Amino acid sequence: MKIENWDFTIRRLLQLHFMTKILAIDYGLRKTGVAFFDGNLIRTLDVIREGALISKLSQYVHNLNVDKILIGIPESGPLVPLVEKLADQLKTITGVAVVNFEETLTTQEAIARMNMLGKRRGQKKEIEDAFAASLLLEDYLESEGIR
Repeated sequence: MKIENWDFTIRRLLQLHFMTKILAIDYGLRKTGVAFFDGNLIRTLDVIREGALISKLSQYVHNLNVDKILIGIPESGPLVPLVEKLADQLKTITGVAVVNFEETLTTQEAIARMNMLGKRRGQKKEIEDAFAASLLLEDYLESEGIR
């Protein structure tokens, strides 16, 4: 095979890799942020309040044809077993691969970035968890060499 063909093959494989649709979740006891990567752009989707979390996340997975679910997991603390349980439930219910990704301080980083953007307190409270999920997704994509 000629080198030009190898170059084309590698570029095509990379393009296919980028087409992966990923749902990112920043889990919290009261609010859970959700973001989405469509293979090209990251966008915030939702902040889900208490109740029906699994059902709403499953709907996103189905409606957006998600290939992978990314869940932020703290390094340690009381949320770790809850996040692991959520990951297991989503994998069982949706049949989609679930990746736990270290997410310590994503919400604080989201708040700091929104401060830099001049967002008002009310605006920040409304979207900070979804914004944190988008930062989690950004970190994951960078760690995978995609961005």
